[in-house]
Amino acid sequence: MIPISLLQGNVVFDDTGAPYAVYIIEPVPYAFQNKNIKIGAIEEVAKALYGIVGEMYVYLLAKQYSADQVAEQMMEFSSSPGWVRQVGYAREHLEKELPYHRVNYVVLPLKKRMSIYYDQDKIRYIKEVGMNAWQGIRDVAERLMRPVFGRDLMYTMQFLESMQEQSDEMLDKLSGFKRVRKATMRECEWWLKKGYHRGISDPELLLPDPFPTQVRTGQDEVRRVLPIKASLVTLSKLTKEHLDYMATLTDEGTAYHSYMPILSVPPDIDEHDPTGYEWIYGTVEKLDFPVDTALKITLEAHEDAKKKVKRRRKVVWQQVKEWVGGKQEVPEEIIEDLDGINDVLRKFRQTKMPLVYMTGVFAIGASSPEQLRSRKKKLAEEADKLDVIVANSPGDQQKMFQHFYPFAKKSLPQRWEIPMEPGTIGAGVPFGVRKLGDPTGFYLGEMLGTRRPVFMNPKRPAMDKSLNRASTILIVGVPGSGKTATAKYIIDMMVEWGAYGYIEDPKGDFDRFFEHPTISKEGRMVSFTPGSATRFTPFRLSKDESQRVSAATTIMELMLNPNGSATNEVRGFVIDEALVRLYRGEKWDMNHFEVEMEWISENHPKDTHKYEAEMCLGHIKKFRHNLIGSLMYGDDTGESLFDRKVLIAITRGLVIPDRRKKSVAEWSDDERISAALKYATSSLGLEQLMSLPPYVLKFLDLEEYWILKSFPGGKALVEKAIRFSRFTNMTVILSTQNPTDPEEDESDDSDDVTGLFSWKIILRLDSQDQVASALKLMGMTEERAKDWVQQFSVVYKNGIGLVKDPEGNIGEIRVRPLDPELMYYLESTPEEQKKDGGGRSA
Repeated sequence: MIPISLLQGNVVFDDTGAPYAVYIIEPVPYAFQNKNIKIGAIEEVAKALYGIVGEMYVYLLAKQYSADQVAEQMMEFSSSPGWVRQVGYAREHLEKELPYHRVNYVVLPLKKRMSIYYDQDKIRYIKEVGMNAWQGIRDVAERLMRPVFGRDLMYTMQFLESMQEQSDEMLDKLSGFKRVRKATMRECEWWLKKGYHRGISDPELLLPDPFPTQVRTGQDEVRRVLPIKASLVTLSKLTKEHLDYMATLTDEGTAYHSYMPILSVPPDIDEHDPTGYEWIYGTVEKLDFPVDTALKITLEAHEDAKKKVKRRRKVVWQQVKEWVGGKQEVPEEIIEDLDGINDVLRKFRQTKMPLVYMTGVFAIGASSPEQLRSRKKKLAEEADKLDVIVANSPGDQQKMFQHFYPFAKKSLPQRWEIPMEPGTIGAGVPFGVRKLGDPTGFYLGEMLGTRRPVFMNPKRPAMDKSLNRASTILIVGVPGSGKTATAKYIIDMMVEWGAYGYIEDPKGDFDRFFEHPTISKEGRMVSFTPGSATRFTPFRLSKDESQRVSAATTIMELMLNPNGSATNEVRGFVIDEALVRLYRGEKWDMNHFEVEMEWISENHPKDTHKYEAEMCLGHIKKFRHNLIGSLMYGDDTGESLFDRKVLIAITRGLVIPDRRKKSVAEWSDDERISAALKYATSSLGLEQLMSLPPYVLKFLDLEEYWILKSFPGGKALVEKAIRFSRFTNMTVILSTQNPTDPEEDESDDSDDVTGLFSWKIILRLDSQDQVASALKLMGMTEERAKDWVQQFSVVYKNGIGLVKDPEGNIGEIRVRPLDPELMYYLESTPEEQKKDGGGRSA
């Protein structure tokens, strides 16, 4: 069994009483980040090592989940029949590829200042049983069931308290790592069990928390803690060592695992630009299966290291003199060795750099020996691309297995120890990850290349304030890219979770979606298309008085005062006065608004106001007979269109404003009234959703939302939706064809809210200018657009694209609903466009 005696908080005591403090370093997003962020991640590791002397152990481990574990987490979101169906498809799919994420452990030995108390009568027996179980060679299950599970160590209470204090002190020394924290006892237990479950689903965590102990007071009146170690037997499994792998029998099945030592890392790393040498991250994160890494790092103090290097230089110089004295050419490897030593001494003079000695091992798990050998070959090939030399080491598998724990009984060969600078460890990017998505939620799709599953939980930003994100999802892509299908998929999953929502559909793409059994049952489709029988009043868009007046003012200004109040202030006053008079009455509709405007035109004491009122009347009467404008001439019945959980507002046929027109004043009457109608319907949806209690899950889907951003009132509505999504349990879905739409005009005083978006999904784009805007939106400012045009215009299609998640991870994804019947309802691309390469939308 694993030779430990006690777990207390984040401190683990081995069977000799030696204490080790266990810490977690949170993963750092690395893939597709700009160079400054990458260099920052590398330098953070290198500089953090400067403050540490002695041994530290780094374990980069893959936490794998079984399909049943994932399904259990998914079932926490809903129990609706439709959701249960989606969970079933996810479980079936994940049986083939277990999802996993990386957990980074750092373990530091603490100084042991104690007297160890043993039960002397048991030592010989314990040594035999404990060592055999740890080595995992003999079948000792029967012996392990006996009442003694290791040395009976007792610890004074004072000693245990001092170890916790020392653990706190060591945490301060690790503060150079920005995302470091103490491990929990559960995380310590998982780490101890992980080695036996490599390649299969995660172990069950069974240890009591806190760890069971007995407190005894001796004749010296010193209180001592005796661990009750019966439960420690759950930490180990029967393991058999073969020539080139190990096999462990667990309740979840047989885990086959193999180990490969790291014999060499990239030389001559550029200290000014250390990117591109990621010998850890680049080896393990690009594979389509999990790889664990164990690094034993010994840091030698600056002065001691400098003296050792100087002694080494004397030895090499003596070799050079011998070759020169013999009138022979000095071998090239000696000259290179000398150059390397001089380079290290130069750095010693410039910095207080310690010297690092690293022994590293990669570990692979699999469900069969055949799969294991295939994975080892892929690992070696990937490592070779980065000048990393790994080896098969038959007969050393057990030693390398133990290398993933600091209390190993068998040491690795000293020849595997590699001296290096702290910067070389940093350049390996040990804590960088290539991941994407939320920990749980619904299955969104898979990462390109690695095929790792990606989950989305639109509720997470509202629940996890540490993300500092709004619950807003941006989807960008040209027609046929999968943009609308992706939005529908997200909406369908949220409806299955019980969400209320509003969908603004400017193209009629949601007709088929409305046929979906759940959507048709929970929703209502209302047509605001020209010539339809739908009528509503723009003066009753909110239950809140101030919001109601604000929305009505924006609509009337857009329809009746295209130059804006800043240019035509008098007309703005006239509109405000007409609204005041309207809201004093009982009926709030266009007919009564017309009456109030007519009164002003006849009775206002100022001729300028009468004139502007007459101009407004002309527009009002004209819009009454306009196919689009007439939609807002409904009687005020006090009833709401929002009588179902989901409202789909079809606004197909509106006259979309020309993007080339820089201001509302340049728009035609039809363009202005179309924008006003879009604003009115969007305001209706937003205000209805915001009137629901905060605990109710909601979504607001605005297709082609750039139209709203074209005028101040619409921009304010979008910003309001984004900001309130953080507090109202509402997810805002913004879809558009152009990645420039989220950008703020430099001349605009509005805040840039794009940094609040929780998800950015960029699908197919056709032009280099669009690609440049997309890269800027993702924060990839150092990338050249021309290098990405092929990727965006050819590879990114049918729901494939570039994604940034709430944690800042960037990756390439294929949006992939698993339910084949769902695809019919998500479809919206016309048949003729499919033939042109648009393809199925998701």
